Amino acid sequence: MTKLFFINYAFVIIFSFNLFVKCGDDISNTFFKFEFCEATSTFSSIGENGLPQYAAENALTRGSGYWCSEGKHNVNDVVSWIGHLKNVRSLNGIIIHWAYTPGEVSILASYDGNEPYEEVVPYQLLESRVGNVVQNIIFNHVIRAKSIKVNMRHAIHDYFGINFTNVLGSRDPTLRIQSGMSSLTQDLCLQIDEKNEVVLDGCITAISYLDGRDLWKLNSKNQIYNPINNLCITLKDNLIANGGRLILEDCNASLEHNDGRSSWQLLPNNQLKILRNGNFCLSQDGHKSGSIDVAFHKECTSTLSSDNKNHSPDKVVDGLLDTFWVSQEFNLDTAPDSVHFDVNLGSIYKLQKAIIDWKYPATKYSISLSNDGENYKEVSSNLANFLRSTINNLHNTEAQYIRLTLMAPNPEFSEENKLFYGIKKFSVYSNRIKSIVDDCDKIKDTDDARDKYFFEFVSEVNLQEGKELKRLDNELQLYAEKIQNEALKIQSLNPKLKKCKLEKEKRHKDISNIKNVILKNIYEVIKQTENIIKMNPLSSYYSTSTKELGQTSDNPADNCFHLKNALPSSPSGFYYVLTTCSQNVLRVFCDMKMGATYYIPSVDNKIINKLKDVENVCATYGLNPIHLYHESQIYTLRKVFDTMDINITNPVPLAIRKEDSEFYYSLDFQTNVHDIIAKFGTPVGNTFGINNIGITFFDSSSSEMSAFVCSDNINSINLPEPFVNLDCQSSLKETNEIEKMIGNEYLIKCPHDCLERDIEESVIGGEGNIYSEDSSICLSAIHAGIYDKHYLIHLRVINALNEYGGFFQNGIISESFFNNTQEVGFKLFHVPPKCPKDDITSNINNNNNYYYYDNNNSNAMFSFLELDNKMNNVNDKFDNNDYTYVDSSTADAINDLITIVNKQVGSTDTTFLALINKQSIKIISNARRYLKPTEIFEKNIELLSNETLKDVEKVFNLIKVLSSKINSELEKKKYKLEILVDERLRQKEFESWKLDNIDNIYDTFEIINSVQLQQIGKWNILDNPLYEGINGITLIQNVRVYNSPENSVINSFNGSYAFLRYKSFYDFVFSTYVNIKGVGSVGLIFRSYDKYNFYMLELNNDRQKNEFNKRLLKFENNIVTELAIVNGNDLQEGDWFVVRIECIGSKIIITVLKTNKPIYELPKPDIIINDDFTSSGTIGFYTYGIDNVQFTNITVESVECSTKEILSYNISPISCNIYEEYYVGKFNKSYIPFDSENSNSGSSNWKFAKNIGNEKHVILQNSNMKQIENEEQIPSFIILQNKSCQTGVLNFSVYPECSNGIVGTMFKFLDSKNYTILEIGSGFTRLRQNVNGKFQLLSKSIISGYKEHIWNRVTVSFSSNNINVNLGTGFMTYPIFSLIGLHLSDGESVGFTSYNCSNVSFSNIYMHPFDFKPYTPTPTLDTESFLPPIFSKFDQATIKEEDQSQDMGYKQIGDNKNSDISKDSPIDKHSFEDSTRQMKKDAYYCATHKNIVDIINYCNQYDKENDNCTNEFCTICCNNIDTKEEEDIRTCEILCQKLDDKILQTSEVLNYLKKSCIESPNEELKKSCEDDNDKEECLIEMCEMCCQSVTIPDDLLTSHMDIDSLTNHCISLCDKP
Repeated sequence: MTKLFFINYAFVIIFSFNLFVKCGDDISNTFFKFEFCEATSTFSSIGENGLPQYAAENALTRGSGYWCSEGKHNVNDVVSWIGHLKNVRSLNGIIIHWAYTPGEVSILASYDGNEPYEEVVPYQLLESRVGNVVQNIIFNHVIRAKSIKVNMRHAIHDYFGINFTNVLGSRDPTLRIQSGMSSLTQDLCLQIDEKNEVVLDGCITAISYLDGRDLWKLNSKNQIYNPINNLCITLKDNLIANGGRLILEDCNASLEHNDGRSSWQLLPNNQLKILRNGNFCLSQDGHKSGSIDVAFHKECTSTLSSDNKNHSPDKVVDGLLDTFWVSQEFNLDTAPDSVHFDVNLGSIYKLQKAIIDWKYPATKYSISLSNDGENYKEVSSNLANFLRSTINNLHNTEAQYIRLTLMAPNPEFSEENKLFYGIKKFSVYSNRIKSIVDDCDKIKDTDDARDKYFFEFVSEVNLQEGKELKRLDNELQLYAEKIQNEALKIQSLNPKLKKCKLEKEKRHKDISNIKNVILKNIYEVIKQTENIIKMNPLSSYYSTSTKELGQTSDNPADNCFHLKNALPSSPSGFYYVLTTCSQNVLRVFCDMKMGATYYIPSVDNKIINKLKDVENVCATYGLNPIHLYHESQIYTLRKVFDTMDINITNPVPLAIRKEDSEFYYSLDFQTNVHDIIAKFGTPVGNTFGINNIGITFFDSSSSEMSAFVCSDNINSINLPEPFVNLDCQSSLKETNEIEKMIGNEYLIKCPHDCLERDIEESVIGGEGNIYSEDSSICLSAIHAGIYDKHYLIHLRVINALNEYGGFFQNGIISESFFNNTQEVGFKLFHVPPKCPKDDITSNINNNNNYYYYDNNNSNAMFSFLELDNKMNNVNDKFDNNDYTYVDSSTADAINDLITIVNKQVGSTDTTFLALINKQSIKIISNARRYLKPTEIFEKNIELLSNETLKDVEKVFNLIKVLSSKINSELEKKKYKLEILVDERLRQKEFESWKLDNIDNIYDTFEIINSVQLQQIGKWNILDNPLYEGINGITLIQNVRVYNSPENSVINSFNGSYAFLRYKSFYDFVFSTYVNIKGVGSVGLIFRSYDKYNFYMLELNNDRQKNEFNKRLLKFENNIVTELAIVNGNDLQEGDWFVVRIECIGSKIIITVLKTNKPIYELPKPDIIINDDFTSSGTIGFYTYGIDNVQFTNITVESVECSTKEILSYNISPISCNIYEEYYVGKFNKSYIPFDSENSNSGSSNWKFAKNIGNEKHVILQNSNMKQIENEEQIPSFIILQNKSCQTGVLNFSVYPECSNGIVGTMFKFLDSKNYTILEIGSGFTRLRQNVNGKFQLLSKSIISGYKEHIWNRVTVSFSSNNINVNLGTGFMTYPIFSLIGLHLSDGESVGFTSYNCSNVSFSNIYMHPFDFKPYTPTPTLDTESFLPPIFSKFDQATIKEEDQSQDMGYKQIGDNKNSDISKDSPIDKHSFEDSTRQMKKDAYYCATHKNIVDIINYCNQYDKENDNCTNEFCTICCNNIDTKEEEDIRTCEILCQKLDDKILQTSEVLNYLKKSCIESPNEELKKSCEDDNDKEECLIEMCEMCCQSVTIPDDLLTSHMDIDSLTNHCISLCDKP
C-alpha cells in the first residue's frame, strides 16, 4: 500500500523547466525540455573539445551552439529534427529559435516515440526569414505525445539550423518548489506546516505526511497557492522587519490590499521576487539548513527507572545509540498501566517531530506536550507499534515539556520471561531556518543558494490513497488495542483458573468413587439396547437394480460409457443420463458400439451468432461440441437424426478447418480430427458435416445449418479419468487398490445409496476431513460433506493422528479414538469436475477465426463466417506493458520515502499483524498453563465420569441411531405403503367408476391450467347441477379461461384440464350429461396415458357461425391429429345432451344425443373409428372460452376383457392384419427404413408428406438413391412395423416423378435376404423372389409399367403359393400377373421400395385378409343416417337395432351363451344370417335397407320363388310388417321407395362385378388354372381375388356406396355353379 501510494502521488519523474512571465496571463505556461534528440541530416564538423560541433543535441540547451543540417539541399528535400521527452505529456505547442530558417515547416507527433508520426501542424511559411527568428507554433488542440518531429523543406540559406527549442505544456500545472539550499539527507522543498506558515523542509519528509503540503500552483494574478487548501503565500501584514513572516492567506483577501504582498515573479536567475515596493526576494533565515535535535543533553526523568546507573534516563538524550535507558523489570501479570518518560527542553520550541530508537519497544505509547510542565496535551499516539525506530509528528506545536507515556510492552523483546521498556535515543526536532524576504541583490551571491528556487512539474497527484492508508492505520491500531485488551482480560483470569483447577481435582476424586456403580448400570443399558437392535432388524437394504439404469429419469446413468460398462448387452438407443457437469437429467442417444453420448439441443437461431455460442449452448447442458474419434460415429449420427425425424437437408457441422491450417478440428478447436475426415475424400470447403444425403464438405460462410451435436466426448477410445470404485464398507486398511504410502493420492467413487443401507462400519475422526484407516471411506465422505453421486472424491494417504475427535455431522456419528498403533490415515477432498463452463474462454485468443452469423433468412439456423482481422489483435494491448525506467537517485529517494512512511504508519505492515497475533497467542498460552492441568483433570473425569457420561452419550447416540433407523424405516414403510396404495389403485384402476361424492376435488382430479391463460379455471363438485332438468353429482367449471393477448396463438389447446386420479381403463363405456353456456370449446378426454398423450372428443360451439361441431382428436406427445369431424347444428347452447364414448380394443364409438332423459336404446353413432394409438388410460375434461360447463352423472363402465372370446371354426387363424395408413404420428414409428451399404448418391429420405398429386397425405421418398450395377441388393426400402400379412390383399397407389426409376412393394418379407418384391419401372413390371440373398425371377412383363406424374393403382393378392397383380391408372385396374404353384418364403411383413427415382409418393395404402368385410369408419351425415322413430304410429320400442358379427365363420360367445350379445354392441350394418330374427315384420328394415344386396338377401329368405321380388321389394316388404293400419303400410312404402336410386346404383356395380369375375372372367385367369391339380378350386380362388381387386369405373361409384357388401356378395357367388 505504501509503495503504491508513493508512485501514484508524488515521486513521479521530475523535470526542470523555466517559467517566463511576459504578461499576467502567461505565468501558468509550462515548458518541457527534451530528454534527447536526433536529426536526419547533420553537418560534419568536430569542435575543439572533440565533440560534433553542430550535433542535434545543441538545440536542447541555450548557449551551447546550434544544430545545423548537412547543406546543399534540393528544393524538395525534407530534413527532420526529432526531440524525445522522457514521458508522455500534454502539449499545447512548440517554440523554435531558428539559426537558419526553412522556407516551410510542419510539426508531427508520436504518442510512444515510434512510427508512425501523425501530422499536427501542416506545412506553413515563415513570416520572417532573416536573423535569429523565434517561432511560436501553437497546436489547434492539446495533444498527448512523447516525441515531436520538426520537418523542414525549401532551404533558403542552403542549410537548416536550430539554436534552441522546447515544447509548451498545458496550463495550470501542479508544482513543487525546490530550494537551491539542501541538507545532507535530502533536498529541501517549500511547504506549509500545521500553523499555515511557509517553511523549508525535506522534500521526502513532506511527501511522507501524505497531505499535499508541498504542492503549489500559479494563477494569473502571479500568486502561488496550495491546491489542497487554496491559500496563497503572503507576506504577513506586508512587513519586512527581520525578514517578515511568510504565511498562507486567502488569495482574494491578500489582493485587496493592492500592495503586492502575495504576488511573485520567478526571475531568470531563479530568484523568487515578491512584487511589492522594493527589491525583495524569498530567502531563509538561519545559518544552516535542516532540523536540530532540541532534546540533546536535556533533563530527563522516568516513573519506572531501574537502579542501574548505566541505564539512567539521561542516556536517552546523550546522542549515542550504544547507550540506553531501561525500566524496571515486570511480567504480564505485574505490568504497570503506564510509565512516564519526561523531557524538559529548557525553553519553548516549535517542535516538528520526535524520533524514538527503541531498545525494548512499547507496542502502545503516546506523546504529550506542555508549556508549564503540568498541563499536558496529547499530540501523537501509536497504539500498534512493532518497530525499533518510529517517527512521530508533533505538528509544529510550541512547547517546552515533552511526556512519553508507555502503555504496553512488546513480549517479543522479553528476556527470561521478564519484560522491560527501553529507549536508546529520543530526539525531538525543530527547524533550524525560517522563511523570510530579503534584498534580492544582497542575497543573490550566497554560498548555499538559499535565494534560488526551482519549479518542478508534478504529473499526477492522488491523495486519496494516502488518506486511506492513514485510515487503515488508525483502524488497525484500534483493533490491535482491542485485541490486547481482551488478551489482558484473559490474563486477569489466572487466579480464577487456579481455583478452577483445585475444584476439578476434588471433583475427580468424587467421580472416581461412584464410577463403578454407574458404569455397571450403563453397560447393562447398552447391552439391552444392542439386543433390541439385533432382535428387531427393521432396516433392510434395497438395491437399485441396474436393469432400470438409464431407463427412467429417476435412475439415470452417469453417461453412455458408464451404461455400456454396467449393461454391456444394452442396444444403442435413447437413455436417461446425468453427466458430471449437467444440472438436469438429459434424454440422449447412446452409441453402444463406442459408449458415446450424443445430445441434439433445440436451437434458437437468434442466440447463435458466433462459434463460441455453440460451446455456450452445449455448456448449458454440461457438454461440449462433439469430437470425432472414429468414422462409425458419422454413420450413427445420421441414424440418430433419422430416428428423431429431424430434417437435415441443411448440413449439420461436425468439424471445421482454421483459415491458416490444412487440418480439421472439432467445433471447439480442442481436438484434431483430420485423420477421420480425410477418410471421406478431399475437402472442398472449410467445414465437414452430414446431411440427409450423407457426408458433405461445404463452405460454411454461405451455408445454412440445421442443428449441431453435443457430447461429453467420453467413449471407449477417449477413456475417462481412472478411479477406484469402492463399496460402502471399504476402509483404507482393507482396500488393496490403495497403496498405504504417505502422500499417495487417488480418485475414488462411491455407491449412491450408502446412507440407505444398513451398514455396521464405523467412521473415526473427521476434524479437517481426516479419518482413521479403519473408517469406511464412503461413509467418511458423507460425514465430511464432500460426497456426490456423480463426482469423484480425492483421497490422500497421510500420517495417522495421535488422537481423532468424533462428532455428529450429515447424518453420521463419527467416533473418537486415541491412536497408539496405526501409522496412516486419510484425508478427503472434494474434486470439482472440469466442466465446459469452466474453460469456455480458455481458447478465445487462439480460436477466433470463425463465428456464427444470422443472415436474416427466416429459415436459416446459423452460418460460419470469417472474423474481421482486427479481432485477432483484441488482446494486443495486454502484451505491451509500459515499463518506466527509474534512475538510481530516484530509486534511493523512493526507498527513503518508504522508510519514513513505514516509521510513521507501521500498523499496516503484515509483520505487525503477525506480532499482535503472536502476542495474543502467548497470553492465551500462559492462561492455558492453568487450563491444561484443569483439562487433564477434566479428561480424567471424562475417563471416569465421561467414560460414564460418554457411555451415556453412546447410549443416547445408539438410541438416536435406532430412532433415526426407525424413522428411516417408517419413511420406507410409508413409501412402501404409498407404493402399495398405488398398486392397489392400479389393481382397482380398471374397475368401473362413477363420480358419487363431493369430497375435495383435488383428491379426485388433478387440475392443470395452461400458463398462457389470463384466468385459470375454477373446478368444483356439486350435489346437483346449477340448472334444472337433471339431478346428480356434477363436475362444474364456471370461469371463462382464455389466452393472454401476447400468447393468443401459441397453442390452440391451451385451457383448463381436470384429469381423474388413480384410474385407468382398457375397454369401457364412458358417459355423462353435459350442459354448456357460452362460446368456446369443451373436451372429454379418454385413454389418457399422461398429460401429452390421449384422445379427446372436442365439442365446439361457434355462435357467430351458428355452428356446433364434434371432433375426435388424438394427442401424441402433444402433437394434435384430427381423426374425425362431424358438423351440424343439432346441439345448441344451454341444452342438456348426453355423450357416450365406447372403447373396445382399437374401436372407438362415440354418440352425442340431445336429451336429459335416460337412454334405453342406443341411436346411430356419430363417430366410429379404429385407432390403436393407446389401449388404456384415465379420463378427463377440458374447457376453453366457455362461460360455464357442467358434467353430470359421470360414469365409466369397464368392460371385462375376459368376458368375450373369439372362437374360430371352418377357417384358419387370422392370416393378415387389417391396416389402413392414416399418415399420423412420426414416420419412424410406423416404418423402418433400410439402406444398402453399396448404394450410390447418399442415403434415402423416407417421410410423411402432404399435398402431392392432389393427395392430402402421402409417403414420400425424395432422394435419388441408385443401385450399383450387378449388385443383387435393393438400395432402399421401408418395412411396415408391428403389422403382418401371410395371406391377403395389399392395395396402394404410387406417384412416380421420374422417367427411369423403379418403384414397388415387398411382401412375404422375412429379412433383408428373404422376401418377394414387385418392381414397376417405366417400361416393365416384374416379380422377383430373394432367397438367402439370391434373386429368382418369377415373372416379367415388358408391356406394362408405371406412368409418370400420375397416380398408378396397384393391387397385390398373395398367399404362400399364389400371387395376383393388378395395375392401372384410374378406378379400373388390369391383371398383370397371376402365378400359382409357387413356394414363397414364410415372411409376414410388407413394405415399399424406390430407387433411381428422385421423387416418388405412395398413398391409399390398405391391407386386409381375403375374407375381410370392412365397416364404414365415419357414418354419413345425410338424412338416411338419422335414426329416431320414423313412423307416426309406431312405438319407439318397435324400432330396434341389433348387431350380427360381420366376420363370416366367427361366433362371439359370452359368459352366458344364451345372453343377448348384441345389446352391448353398436350397429355397424345389417345382416341376415340369423334365422331367429323376425325382420320380416320389422318396418324399420323396409325403410332403411342399404343396397341391392339387402334386397336380394330378403328375397332369398322370404320370397325365393318370386323372380320379380327384387323389383317389387317395397310392396312385398311393407305388406308383411307387423301392423294392420293401412296408413302405416303406405308410409312404409313411401320411405322405402326413396331408396330406389341407391338400389339402382348398387345394382349397376354388382352387375359389373358379376360380369367381370363370374359371368365373363378374364381369359388369362382361366388360363392360369389350366395346369392346377384342383382346377375348380383354383377358379373359385381366382374369382374371389377378382371380386376384391377389380377396378370399378368412376361413373358407377358414389360417395356413400357400401362397396364391401357388394364385394362380399360377389365372392359368395364364386362357388356357385
